[in-house]
Amino acid sequence: GGEHLTSRRRARGSQGAMPPPSLVREYPVIECDLEFVELTRLGAPLEVFCADPSELPSVGGRNVPEHGAFVARVLSRHESSGESAGLPHDWNGGGFTRVWRRDPTGGAVVVPAPRVGTLRDHVADLVMLSDDWFVLGLRFEVDAEIRRSFNLHGFTSVARGHLRIFVVPSVDDHGVARVMVTAGGEHSPLADVVRSLPPFHADEPPALDMLRAYVEGPTAPAFPGTRESTADDRSDVAGSIPGAGDAERGRTPDGLFPHQARTARWMAAVERAGADAGADAGADAGADAGA
Repeated sequence: GGEHLTSRRRARGSQGAMPPPSLVREYPVIECDLEFVELTRLGAPLEVFCADPSELPSVGGRNVPEHGAFVARVLSRHESSGESAGLPHDWNGGGFTRVWRRDPTGGAVVVPAPRVGTLRDHVADLVMLSDDWFVLGLRFEVDAEIRRSFNLHGFTSVARGHLRIFVVPSVDDHGVARVMVTAGGEHSPLADVVRSLPPFHADEPPALDMLRAYVEGPTAPAFPGTRESTADDRSDVAGSIPGAGDAERGRTPDGLFPHQARTARWMAAVERAGADAGADAGADAGADAGA
């Protein structure tokens, strides 16, 4: 096995290094719509980073405060839109998942690949953001399973590259942006850490708990509006986020999203079981009294 791996590396080296991917699959542990001008004023998709002043003293002539700051990079068109912006999948005979959309199975979303290098290497491409959208918006949209972990460790996890934040303005409502926080890509720093540790090790990063909660938790199914259509659609809307109509079509007749409907059914089943047990106990008591 080792000799075979070495020979493959030599063959790859003789052909030149493989170029890094421009798009990757990651898991969207958080996904929501936010209405903050700070997120839509640039009119383009963004990747948001968390900068520490020791790494990045200033951005665009503004000093990074002692507690850190959010900075954003405008994503290029070839990364965030266009007919070829996506990745093929092999589910149900194969197809194509566009950027910002989930694979048909609903687990992973296609996003731009991480840039090589540090924030300092790309400082000319960065703009500083206020933190209102995060403090007053995103933190309150996080599912219960990961809210505490994200509120305590979210900024640090993004700064380490264990989580990534993307902002995609709506094409239908210029005041709304879809925000996705992703984790667990094959080429991510989080994946590198996980490979080096045994399961449930004390040194596991907090972002791994968020990823587990997304995969295993009751709210794990995709937000309805981001599901890729069954057709291999590469229309002009590639790279845009879905409108409210898409989300509404994902609701039940009672107006609930799928995970909410599952919770309601579970609660109803528990209540029925309790009622049945109470009725049985009453019947037994009546029989005893009659005897």
